[in-house]
Amino acid sequence: MTRSDIALTLTGVVIAIVATVASLWSATNNRQIDNSETLIPREVAPGSFAIVNGFDLHYRLIGDPLKDPTGAPLVLVHGFASSSDEFRKIESALAVSRSLILPDLLGFGYSQRVTDTLSAYTHRSQAALVRGMLDQLGVKQLDALGSSYGGAIVTQFALDNPGRVRRIGYLDGQIYDSGGGPPAWLMGLLPFRMGRAVTWNLLGGGPGQAQLLGSVCVDTAACAAGIDPKWRENVTRIAGNTDALLAFASAPRDQYAEVDIRKIAVPALAIWGEKDQLVPLDRGKRLASELPNARLEVIGGVGHTPHLERPAAVIPLLVAFFGR
Repeated sequence: MTRSDIALTLTGVVIAIVATVASLWSATNNRQIDNSETLIPREVAPGSFAIVNGFDLHYRLIGDPLKDPTGAPLVLVHGFASSSDEFRKIESALAVSRSLILPDLLGFGYSQRVTDTLSAYTHRSQAALVRGMLDQLGVKQLDALGSSYGGAIVTQFALDNPGRVRRIGYLDGQIYDSGGGPPAWLMGLLPFRMGRAVTWNLLGGGPGQAQLLGSVCVDTAACAAGIDPKWRENVTRIAGNTDALLAFASAPRDQYAEVDIRKIAVPALAIWGEKDQLVPLDRGKRLASELPNARLEVIGGVGHTPHLERPAAVIPLLVAFFGR
């Protein structure tokens, strides 16, 4: 054999070994996914459900939304791969003077997991589902607060329902550069269902979920303090959770130009973590500059989730803004 033949043979052996290891790793992880994602939302959810456009949406109520002291409830919309539970540190303080509605967006929390209707995951579709839920509750007007991905949903809601949102707030809202692109497609191209295994490890109920706080917080101990360490465990074990995350990653993404943002003329408050690496502070400055009636409040030394990392700094700002 020539050196070239030997090199080709060795290369083939290495590729075969790598493929075998990858296949075994993926098969093991996919078995774990199938064994762990067995919960039925209506059997374990702490709140109520609305059927909107054929989808099961979960929500929690604190107080009576039709008897809010200000005349309209405050709707809190969570971020990507999260649930309404992410507001646990601030909701009690807000509920002193407001009634609260905390929905779980389609595909997240205790709401239905959808894998075959990608258009349901667009911002417009998610906002329409929230509107349908509010209609069933009899809510005509509201104040809205969106965290991260939820910021895009409350933005779309305000654009699609002019006059219905009185005030709008953002916690590091992901309004621009809203995701999608090659990484999502790459997951679908990986062999041996590896995309599903990787997604479960990084975003679902796999070992990597324990590291999520580290990606959004500067001080992970501060983020974890005061919340149940298993706060995401149930929702990551909902049947179809990982497949829904993959479907969401492949869904169309809405984009917003300055001309869109300027249509939202209601009072707005943008709260941003100074050291946010996921949605950097310059995005917050841009949002505050494009909204006609907004102010920006920067929380120093914290990351993407200031309401988890430093709720004591966030609560007074929200109470002052939404308490009117």
